[in-house]
Amino acid sequence: MADLQTWGSPAISSSSGRRHGGGRSLTRSLLVALAVGLVAVVTMVAGFGWLDALRALGALHVGPRVPDALPLRRLAGTSAQPLLRVVVAWASVGLGAGAALARLPRLPRLALLTPAALALIALASELAFAVEETEGLDAVLSTRLPGPGVIVEALVLALAASVPGRRHGSTDPQRLT
Repeated sequence: MADLQTWGSPAISSSSGRRHGGGRSLTRSLLVALAVGLVAVVTMVAGFGWLDALRALGALHVGPRVPDALPLRRLAGTSAQPLLRVVVAWASVGLGAGAALARLPRLPRLALLTPAALALIALASELAFAVEETEGLDAVLSTRLPGPGVIVEALVLALAASVPGRRHGSTDPQRLT
């Protein structure tokens, strides 16, 4: 009888109920976590870079300003950015992240990438604040909440990353389990 296998768990033989392939499944799970982490870091850097490039061009200056969207521009007074600019920058890198992780089903992709993106963007915001205010990161993390830009950027990124899907016609159930 065929093996039943769910994403991220070892295969369970339906005839015996015994687990097998646990080491391989653990390795795959670790590789998935590493890939998601790497994509999240690259995406965060690209998101801030793309947003700053759009700011420098003066492009997409539409909508209400999103505070703390470019945390390293706080001292220059340009950390708040227009909503459309923020959405375009972070949606474009989110689509790239989704394409890079398209082998993952959408729900696990969202479940893994959203908290990673939120944590990294928040950490970047807090780190920028600590540098600009010459405070220790531990003091900033314990006393300051990141601005709304962090949440807007992470949510736009995550939603855009959920758009790319698997290639049509793929029926291999063990693609990235």
